[in-house]
Amino acid sequence: MAVSYNLGCPVLWSEWSAGLEAALGTMTFYKSTDHSILKDVYMDDQGLQAWDNPLTLDQYGRSTGPIYFKNDSDDDNYYIVCETENGTTIWTIDNYQAPPTGQTNNPSNVNEDVNFVRNGQFLVWDHEPVTYTGGTTIVTTYVNVNELEQVCDEWFFQKSVTGTTVDSFSRQAFNAGQTDVPGNPRYFMRYQCTSNSGGETKRQLVQKFHKNAQFLQGASIAFTIAAKADNSNRQLKLIWGQNFGTGGSPSSTVEETLQTFNLTTSWQTLNVVAEVPSTAGKTLGTNYDDYSYFMLQFDLNTNETIDITNVAILQNDQTLPFPVDTYEGYKSQFLDEFRIPTGQITMNVFGNQAQTDQAGWLLMQDQTIGNPNSGANYKKLNAFNLYVYLWNTVSDTYASVLPSRGADAVSDWNASKTITLPSTMGRLQGNSGAGFGLTSRDPGQFGGHENAVGAHTHAFGPGGVGRVPRSNTNNFGTAGVSGPGGVPAVDLNATVDNIFATESSGTGDQGLPPFTFWPTYIHL
Repeated sequence: MAVSYNLGCPVLWSEWSAGLEAALGTMTFYKSTDHSILKDVYMDDQGLQAWDNPLTLDQYGRSTGPIYFKNDSDDDNYYIVCETENGTTIWTIDNYQAPPTGQTNNPSNVNEDVNFVRNGQFLVWDHEPVTYTGGTTIVTTYVNVNELEQVCDEWFFQKSVTGTTVDSFSRQAFNAGQTDVPGNPRYFMRYQCTSNSGGETKRQLVQKFHKNAQFLQGASIAFTIAAKADNSNRQLKLIWGQNFGTGGSPSSTVEETLQTFNLTTSWQTLNVVAEVPSTAGKTLGTNYDDYSYFMLQFDLNTNETIDITNVAILQNDQTLPFPVDTYEGYKSQFLDEFRIPTGQITMNVFGNQAQTDQAGWLLMQDQTIGNPNSGANYKKLNAFNLYVYLWNTVSDTYASVLPSRGADAVSDWNASKTITLPSTMGRLQGNSGAGFGLTSRDPGQFGGHENAVGAHTHAFGPGGVGRVPRSNTNNFGTAGVSGPGGVPAVDLNATVDNIFATESSGTGDQGLPPFTFWPTYIHL
């Protein structure tokens, strides 16, 4: 018999431990909000067949089908309890309510599976919200061959040649109410190649998503992506990579193509279930820097435009809808990197070398930064935000743009000009601004002396500073004798020459209190 209440949208219910292990065999109870009685959840959108309650999860830690929750006027919400087989409570959710759809066909899907792809809907771009360049197009006219160049949060670009190749990445916004891509993403990434020089063997987006080469090895994964292209001849290749690190005798990197997708000029959701390569017989490096990654390889040696969003990797044996992704969820997962603003300076013992790319920090060594073609001491795409920040914040006196500062930061970056980091090496640091009764200091201002002599004078003779009159002796003669003379006279010149004594030996007072120095890093 059909029920008279509405049902919420279906949920593919999954449960995982903090270590990402499937909660197989656990018992999940669905109860009324007062915790007093079990409350039915259904297999179908008509509410005709109820699930067992409690529900036992399968080997993947999930229900074997969608769950429809009852939404009625008496008790809209559920109290949900997850327990082990012996009755130990693992967690609870109070006042849970699945979003209502008001319809019985084609509802929006919500699931709780873990997406291992970071920033799969491009909700953040260049460390927003503390960015000066959020959404700015990054033009990778010049990149370092085969190196990973960051184009936005968590995503890197790699290619094998430079030459006259021009690649660009930008974040684009969907129109409100669009229905082409499920899950209602706000943004998508647009990749464009407008010029290529041929001879390419690599042109790909890369994400290092786990610091363990053995992650998911031998397991089934479900990959999904929404994509479209400028014509229907384009392809997008999914490649899984396992880098076994450095130190000792690690195995060579493994890269295996899992799927080649054919794109069209319309948005389509592309899915594949594949098995991650096994790491059996492989050797890890001794420096604990191995990692797993995946790549999306674009067509080589061609001009093209590709749009992508809703990128997800799930540990599963069947494809699922894109897991709900939120701005807050991204921040909570990657809080340390997300909350550090570009230009923040810290003194820390990271090590003897600059920590860049993944860590996002650059050791300050009074050096220059710029784009990969600039000739700067540090020349990578991930310096772009810091370049713009310094250009707009610190005057050219203390952060010089070479050969000369132009109209704006982006123009100078694209012109391959360098900018110099404010001087910090061997210097004490303080706060900029105008303290009461003190000299105003600008951001990045440097100055001072290591050895200095204060302003002072020295005594000359017993009377202090010497004063010697200047004289002349014209108009001199004898009385009664004709000629130029007359009464002998000496004229004293009114000018007085002051003679000062100057100390010419010894050294100035250093004037430094006890101190300790640490290396200084600035966030990219």
